[in-house]
Amino acid sequence: MYVTAEPEQLALVPQGALRVLFTAELATIEERFARRMKGNLPVPVATMLERKHGMFDAMPHDFHAVSDASTPEELYAAIAKACGLLRARLIFVKKERCVAA
Repeated sequence: MYVTAEPEQLALVPQGALRVLFTAELATIEERFARRMKGNLPVPVATMLERKHGMFDAMPHDFHAVSDASTPEELYAAIAKACGLLRARLIFVKKERCVAA
């Protein structure tokens, strides 16, 4: 599994890999960052999030997962079905974290 945060990193993803685009509304992303920063979202961080929001939307992808539109379990099942990895499974430990089993 490759997770990229910068478009130039997409060149590292092997050809033929299943490309999953994960998106969320800007307000949702800002809320998550603010929680990690003890309720305070500094202006430079908010500006960076606004600048980068949607930068992957035009990139080629095989599957689009929208945050808050499905549960993590539903997303995993859809992605696993799309790439044929039904043997693997994830254990969801917390709402925003998972570990491989």
